[in-house]
Amino acid sequence: VISACLDKYSPRGAGVSQPEHRSGQRGRTADPSPTERAVIATVRAPGRGIERRRARRTTLVQQRKIDTHQPNVARVYDYYLGGTANYAIDREFGRQALERYPFVEAAAKSNRLFLHRVVRYLIDQGVRQFIDIGSGVPTMGATHQVANQLGGARVVYVDNEEVAVAHSEIELEKDGNPMHHAVVRADLREPDELWQAVANTGVL
Repeated sequence: VISACLDKYSPRGAGVSQPEHRSGQRGRTADPSPTERAVIATVRAPGRGIERRRARRTTLVQQRKIDTHQPNVARVYDYYLGGTANYAIDREFGRQALERYPFVEAAAKSNRLFLHRVVRYLIDQGVRQFIDIGSGVPTMGATHQVANQLGGARVVYVDNEEVAVAHSEIELEKDGNPMHHAVVRADLREPDELWQAVANTGVL
């Protein structure tokens, strides 16, 4: 839905105000389990160094020449999750999208909580390697963050969008382990190339 909104309604940076994000103003989904609360609390770390993290991310984004003047689907999704890997243009677009499709934020949060349950279940079954296809930006309780709460696992994130991959590299530099976590740019519609890219990381 976010992608469709970007295609149809994206302001492309023209005439879009850039107000700051104010969290906690929209409805939330059902209460998470104790494990989910622990994961979310650890990842969000409310009020602790947010500006420092944003400043560091801005520096890395500039080094990679990532476009921050147009909304991006992965960053809008992060905004709906309450993350900080987004910019004013993403937040403004996200609010405009909610006016037309008010369910998308709740759907994003429900989807992330479902991911938590899946990772917990699979780790409980002995799985210690994950390929997260269509991962977006790995923040706010992403696969490796949930796994780390339960002993850890090897994770390769896959996305076909250049911006999402670049932001993922930035996040993993700060929050990942290069021996256990990686991100590659690949497309599910080209499975042979995808598997080869994953294998080339040496993580799995």
